[in-house]
Amino acid sequence: MKTCIPKNITIFSNEESEKAYIISLLLKDALEKGFNVVILDWDGIYRKYLPNFNYYGGNSLPSLSPSNVDIIELITDLLVLSDPQRYYLERVIEQINDFKDLPEHILDSLQFNIGTATVLARKMRDLFSEGSEKLISKTGISYKELGEKLRGISIIDLSAIENARLKKLYAMMILNFLVKYYVENKGEKLYLLLDGPEKYLRSTLIDRTMQENNINLCIIANEHELKNIIKTPALHFNVLY
Repeated sequence: MKTCIPKNITIFSNEESEKAYIISLLLKDALEKGFNVVILDWDGIYRKYLPNFNYYGGNSLPSLSPSNVDIIELITDLLVLSDPQRYYLERVIEQINDFKDLPEHILDSLQFNIGTATVLARKMRDLFSEGSEKLISKTGISYKELGEKLRGISIIDLSAIENARLKKLYAMMILNFLVKYYVENKGEKLYLLLDGPEKYLRSTLIDRTMQENNINLCIIANEHELKNIIKTPALHFNVLY
């Protein structure tokens, strides 16, 4: 198993317990090698198998405070915004008190084309649904604070987030925060486990994560996801069945 720890690997299995067993071995090896470990758990399956680690889920998920630049990039990537929509978002985001206020401010701006503004406002309303301010807020923690918080082994359980788009935005924001933190702190090492790779493969954040020497990436996938992963040229990894 120790030959699998260097850099990037993918685990393929359809059995939850089998995945958890393999991961438990990887985690032990990662800790011995001085890594902090973060498991980004899309469906909330790992707590029952790995109960003795730091757990964040439901109301204990950390509220994140991204920079305007970061959230514009992430929203543009997630929602595939047109150039006019991105321009409107850039103009409005500097004027709001919090991100949940985006839809109303977009519609209230008289300088925008009404058609483009209406479409963008609808996308923002779908994204920043009720409760979103508990996850993404200008009063949340910074990437530096998140990096300091996630020490040892941490499970981030995303299963309680019902809004699929908000769930993906939050997950990508965690990735963004962790990459920024470990880029600045080269003396520290991160072992990052992503369950549900189809949620992340299109993101340029994955490419960036794999390029960092002090971040090791482990993708946990079902066997039916193999085809999509192989089609992703950026992913060069060891495969473990």
